[in-house]
Amino acid sequence: MTLARGMKEKIEPELKAAVDAGRLLIATPFENSVQRVTAETAERRNRFMIELADEVVIGFASKGGMLERLIVEVKGKVIVQV
Repeated sequence: MTLARGMKEKIEPELKAAVDAGRLLIATPFENSVQRVTAETAERRNRFMIELADEVVIGFASKGGMLERLIVEVKGKVIVQV
C-alpha cells in the first residue's frame, strides 16, 4: 500500500496484522508533515509507484484521466491494461 500523504501515525487494526506478519508494506514518498491527499499528491504517489515497478498493471484508467496520461509518459516499463 502506498499513501498519497505522509506516513500514518496509527495503522488501522484490519491492516496491522498483515503489516506485523510481513504480508503488507506501507510506503510513502512524502514527509510526515504532508497530511492531506490532493490530486497533486496522488499523482506524485502514482509516479513513485510506476518508477519502482518493473511491470505496471492498470485495471482501469479514465479516458483523459491522470493514469491514462501517466502511462503514456512511461518509458522502459511493461504496461498492461486489463
